[in-house]
Parts: sequence; C-alpha cells; structure tokens
Amino acid sequence: MREGPAANYLLVDTLPTGAVVSILEEENGWLHVREVSSGRQGWVNGSYIARTRD
Repeated sequence: MREGPAANYLLVDTLPTGAVVSILEEENGWLHVREVSSGRQGWVNGSYIARTRD
C-alpha cells in the first residue's frame, strides 16, 4: 500500500495475499482501500485487486 494514488508515493505497508479490503475511493486505476481485519489504509494499484460481491 502507498501513501497516494501513484507508484511514486512512499510504500507504507504490504497486504497479504487474500486480504479482504473495502474500497474507499478510486483514482486513475488506483484504489484507496481499508483492510477489513486491521483497519490499515492505503492506496493500491487496482490491477492487484480481485473484486467480489457478497
């Protein structure tokens, strides 16, 4: 996860494979997400997120 919606922002954390996230906003293919289990937030490239519906 990065501080902002681009690769040039600082890396602030890493999500484990299979982490469940809520999408807070979207910008230029980047997603501002919150990990459900921990509440951690950051931006990830949308190509790394698989969207599912409940």
